[in-house]
Amino acid sequence: MLDLIKRSLERLPAGFGEIRIEKKLLSLIELSNAKIETISKKEVRNASVRLLKNGQWGFISFTDVDDLDRYIRTVLENTSRISPYSRIKREVVSHPKVNGHFRTQFTLDPFSRSLEEKHALLTGYDGILQGFKKLINRKLTYVERKEESYYGNTEGSLVSQEKVFTGLSVNAVARDGNNIQMSPDSWGGYSGYEIVQGHEQEMEHIGRTAEDLLKARMLDGGHYEEVLDP
Repeated sequence: MLDLIKRSLERLPAGFGEIRIEKKLLSLIELSNAKIETISKKEVRNASVRLLKNGQWGFISFTDVDDLDRYIRTVLENTSRISPYSRIKREVVSHPKVNGHFRTQFTLDPFSRSLEEKHALLTGYDGILQGFKKLINRKLTYVERKEESYYGNTEGSLVSQEKVFTGLSVNAVARDGNNIQMSPDSWGGYSGYEIVQGHEQEMEHIGRTAEDLLKARMLDGGHYEEVLDP
């Protein structure tokens, strides 16, 4: 992708120009009472071009990255139409070029794990929650997101960044008559698959907390004094 940006910038007839391209990949698995509720996978791509020609800024954003050259021509034409009517000529302060690749540090790549493995992980956690008989609903959601960003400008900067987010959320709902209590928890961050593994003890805690809340004394309606710590 950086090669595409570099080639386009080399042909750019402008005083300054920059191109950004982003690609996002999102996967989601939702389990409700041991049944698959949602499995989805979505990819989104978008890009933008910003340039300075004859002292005027031009900008365009789009999603059809494969047609990058056409959008560059469009923003050049639009900027050329504005230039004769503008009395203000703008300039760019030069900045040293930056080149590099930045990537989220993780141990296990979630996108290298099979769908069956991720489903088995959720099923295993759900099996622990099934041991708590007062739970009427168990919902587990697994999400993974990869964000790839590419940037280049006519001053020679070429930068790429890859961020990976992995997360798991759990919500257990217990009921005793009209008394309904919830016990949620979640784990996630810019990390690898390891962040959602090894939470068997936490599942025990979630289920136990939901059932224990059913035994908690209910507050009577009315007004109560509160002590706030400034």
